[in-house]
Amino acid sequence: MSFEQRAWDYVRQVPCGCVVTYQQVAKAANSPDASQPAGNAMVKAHAKNMDVPWWRVVKKEKKGGSISPGSRGDQRRRLEAEGVRFDVNDRIDLGKFGWKP
Repeated sequence: MSFEQRAWDYVRQVPCGCVVTYQQVAKAANSPDASQPAGNAMVKAHAKNMDVPWWRVVKKEKKGGSISPGSRGDQRRRLEAEGVRFDVNDRIDLGKFGWKP
């Protein structure tokens, strides 16, 4: 199974209203240093309109999770529709919304 397939399979398990980080996806796909390829896999899933909830994958920052500028509008709308909230700095509280399987 390819890295992309493992990444997509993991993200398909993320429940509605929760997020994971690119680093979590990379670790789950057995490539802990592959955060960038995990991001590329989510871009591909989005571009091909695959059945992968790519919008539930966010960047990890010191003060929470954030979304990439390229998909900010669509991703934010989808997350907010699922109940994920952003703070005044457009960050997501990973302690509250982060998924830990």
